[in-house]
Parts: sequence; C-alpha cells; structure tokens
Amino acid sequence: GRKGFFETYEKQKKWLYAIIVCGLLIASLLFPLHTWLLDRFDSRSWRTILGLTVQDIFNLALSSTIVSLFLVLFSLSFSGRILRIFVPYGRMALSNYVGQTIAGTFVFFGWGLGLLGIIGAAHSVLIGQGIFALQVVFSNIWLRYFRYGPLEWLWRSGTYLKWQQLVK
Repeated sequence: GRKGFFETYEKQKKWLYAIIVCGLLIASLLFPLHTWLLDRFDSRSWRTILGLTVQDIFNLALSSTIVSLFLVLFSLSFSGRILRIFVPYGRMALSNYVGQTIAGTFVFFGWGLGLLGIIGAAHSVLIGQGIFALQVVFSNIWLRYFRYGPLEWLWRSGTYLKWQQLVK
C-alpha cells in the first residue's frame, strides 16, 4: 500500500496474474497438508503447531489471491460497473459490520434463533451471504437519501464535536 500498488493496479496486471496463479498453487498444495496436520488437535503436538503455521501461510496465499482477483476483475470495464454496487456497502462499513454482528448473533446464539451447532457450515455460509446481500441492497437505498450510514454519521459527528448533516 505504501508503494502505491493499489493506486496503479491497472499497470500491475502482470504481478496480479502472478499472485493469482502462485496463490492458488500454494493454497491448493497446502490445504491437504494443513488438514492432515490438524486432524487431531492437541495444543502440545508438533503436528498442531506446524499445522497452524501452514494454516497461516494458506490464509495469506488465499487472501492475496482473492484481493488480486478482485483488482483484475475491477479493472475490466464491465466488471467495474457491476462491482460499483458494492461502493455504498463500503461507505457504510461500520454500520454494516455492527449490523452483521447483531444479525449473526441473533441467528446463532440463544437470545435469537439459537442455530449454533444445529445447522452445518453450508447453511451458515448461505445465511451469511443472505445477510450480506440484504445489507448491499439496504446500503444502496440508504445512501440515496442520506450522506452517511447511521453509525458513520454518529462517529463523524462525535469526531468533529458537531452534528453533521445527515440528509442529502
């Protein structure tokens, strides 16, 4: 980031493609190793310690791949227009983060539906994607009428010690 990579990512496509290929290769090679090392979790075992290290490297490779893939897709003109629907979601990051936390704890913990341990990972991912999709729609509608998300407005007003104009 300090080298300005993300400001000039369109000129860096060669590097982005290399990161995507290397990241996928590293992640696909490390995943089975990681799974084998962590099949019996024991915090004192050398397999667990090595497995957690491999997991960290796997996470780095996969997240680098995802960011690079996103930048390549964003640089395509048609994708850029499609991906712009997520801009309001990003502008309301604090509100969406807190909203996601509240929705997730409601779905999974006892003060709500209490589905933790009842539903599997696939259903959990689908619920998370549903919450995300609703937030994208809500963020787009909200920012048509307001300058900031509700929590961003409170944060900004507190930072400047003055109520900020919320309505457009």
